[in-house]
Amino acid sequence: AGAALSADEKPAQRKPFVIPDSPPGEVDPGLAERFANLAQKTREGVSVNQYIRKAKSFRNPNILEKLVAFFEVRDSGTNYPPSIYDPNEITRDDHYDRLEARRREWEERQARKHGERVNFTSGGTLELPASAAPSAKPPRKSKWDSSGSADPAAKRQAQ
Repeated sequence: AGAALSADEKPAQRKPFVIPDSPPGEVDPGLAERFANLAQKTREGVSVNQYIRKAKSFRNPNILEKLVAFFEVRDSGTNYPPSIYDPNEITRDDHYDRLEARRREWEERQARKHGERVNFTSGGTLELPASAAPSAKPPRKSKWDSSGSADPAAKRQAQ
């Protein structure tokens, strides 16, 4: 039962959700025992998420790429049916960088069509607040600041 709407279907036309009947046959005893153990550990306060966070093998920074490759997960996948959205049909021209370049080109063409020139005018000057104004004290000089002649030989002769 697909919960996704088709392109021509409206939300009011959707059928109400009904829990389906149990599948035929018996539950696999190994799977039932595994589920019961997990439910018991959850009741005891054991968190699967905490276990994963503390596991040394999950601290690998490349784990996401490895898991995606191992389980063959499509990073651009979707739950929508292909009739609504198919990520494989996106062309390179539909990517953000190409769309942005085409938008800029269009804006330039629009600006050239009108032949208007943009004139920039000064908005005036602002007075700086006292805290940003230069201080009245001259900056301190260090021993590396030159205090006279730039010629070291002239300094030596003066001594």
